[in-house]
Amino acid sequence: MAAFNLMDSGDGHNSKEEVGVAADVRVLLNGSKSVGKEKVRSVARVPKVHGSVREHAKAVHSRMRVELNSGVKSAIGSEEAVCTVLLPLAAALRELGECSLARVKSNLEGIGGDDLKLGVGEIFGKECPVGDGLSSGFNKAVNLFLGKEYGKFAHEVFVLSGLVWKVVAWEVVAAVAVLEAAELNEVIKGAKENGENLKVEENSKAEKKKKKVVLGKGTSSILALFKERLQSRGKLALGTWVADFLSFLDLAKPEFNEFLLKVKDVVESNESRRLPKIPKVISLMFSCLFDYINFVFIGCVIVCLGFPLRCVVAREKIYL
Repeated sequence: MAAFNLMDSGDGHNSKEEVGVAADVRVLLNGSKSVGKEKVRSVARVPKVHGSVREHAKAVHSRMRVELNSGVKSAIGSEEAVCTVLLPLAAALRELGECSLARVKSNLEGIGGDDLKLGVGEIFGKECPVGDGLSSGFNKAVNLFLGKEYGKFAHEVFVLSGLVWKVVAWEVVAAVAVLEAAELNEVIKGAKENGENLKVEENSKAEKKKKKVVLGKGTSSILALFKERLQSRGKLALGTWVADFLSFLDLAKPEFNEFLLKVKDVVESNESRRLPKIPKVISLMFSCLFDYINFVFIGCVIVCLGFPLRCVVAREKIYL
């Protein structure tokens, strides 16, 4: 978790976007009992990679506003100007996709239950783009940029962003499969067997609750939203569940807004965003400064009352 212990130390020391990403993750994981137990490179890279995407996305947004508001007269060179800031965003998106893909594979390995693990892994292999797709998409976009085919280049960056988002959506699916493996395995059993198996499931619920890990407050509330979505659909086949869950993460669907608002609510309302305490050294410096100011003020009062000036100066020298 050392990668997430960032503070905004001013220009030239930390990226504000990296600090923002790290703070958001800390809020989501606040209270988790699993934090800090393993070193995972794809997780430690999150502040750098996601912070870079935020930074370049804001640059594209800013440039687009300028070009759209500039009018027809100054439109010459707009394509080049926009694509110049769009190229770094494409590179950042590829890095994000590859980093997310590494976490997906790690999550798939951690799914409990052979049927669930094999089932989710099989669907992932068929539907999710692998790293070669991300690299080839980025390379195609770069070649179009070098050939100054700016319209086609912008389109390829849009296609690349779609591939990346699909990987990110699969990361969520795989993570939920890890965290809720017990219940999802029951769904698979229920699809295979008759209702006679329900009593066994109810008796084993108490044992499964004991084995559950304590999650962060933010993660728990978001996971509750996902579980509500799953339970509302009833007992479904694994393939149907994955497809339905991926549609929940579709940016064009209204359900995604509910998910986005939940994340924003968790991140923006948590108490862990309070400012850190002033270090003891700084507070001591302020204390000494105030003592000195008080001493000088008292000295001035003494002088005004007619005491000898030499006494005040001698005291002041001793104090310094």
